Amino acid sequence: MAQVILFGGGDGGGLVITSHGIRRIPPFDPLVRAQLAALSRLTRAASYLPNPDVRRQLGQITTKLTHVVLSQLEAIAGSIDKESGLVYEDPDGGFVCGSTGRPPIPIPVPPVGTLQQVIESGQLGVEELRFLEAAVMNKADIYALFEDPVKEAKRLNLTLSSEAANRIRVAHLSKKQLEEPVDKEVADFFHKTVLDGRFVREWAVQPQDVATKLGVKISDSAIDRIRGIAAVNQFLPPGSTVENPVAVAVAVAIVIMLVDRPVEQVIDASGVEKL
Repeated sequence: MAQVILFGGGDGGGLVITSHGIRRIPPFDPLVRAQLAALSRLTRAASYLPNPDVRRQLGQITTKLTHVVLSQLEAIAGSIDKESGLVYEDPDGGFVCGSTGRPPIPIPVPPVGTLQQVIESGQLGVEELRFLEAAVMNKADIYALFEDPVKEAKRLNLTLSSEAANRIRVAHLSKKQLEEPVDKEVADFFHKTVLDGRFVREWAVQPQDVATKLGVKISDSAIDRIRGIAAVNQFLPPGSTVENPVAVAVAVAIVIMLVDRPVEQVIDASGVEKL
């Protein structure tokens, strides 16, 4: 299965990522780009509608258009990933969707929630991220990891410089800081996944499957939050690549827990079937 990432509304071309590598694709046909732009606008409009009945009706329209667009896309790029096979970015923000038949998930405007944003803000650097990756693979307590990184590093027998420890400590993640209910739900889900240790690699890209295996109940909103942020965090800093699923999993958790972003409504698409 492939993942297609389109930049600038598709007129700048894009990338196709598969297990065999990454290849560039030229700009799409103008008619396909027009359909993608329309789908992006409909997705964003639906996410802000206060009336759930109207939102559900518009969701049915976006589902039909998604099927039409993805059929053309797969004719060009081949079968795409069912959860986040298409990442579309344009001036309006864009969306993420797959071949499950569910409406797309909108990307906020301006795009926020990227690992690059965390690095550029000075909150965390590559050294800290590498340490966090190693800690996660050693079943770290993620809350203790941020509240007292030196103590947790010693418990896990990991090397951590004083400078990196200070930057992690400044982030000072705690349950009290997670005010948004979905963020709390996702953070607790990640915490349980790390402590279990078996499904860290799948956590960010197959959250529903992992939740089922762990016997954890998780809402559709939390699943959408994880999938959306995972899709826009495929390109990671030096030392982490798209071939490193642990890095992606850690990136998603860090972004969810440390990046400020506006609260957005997400389409309730449960039960929608692909046409």
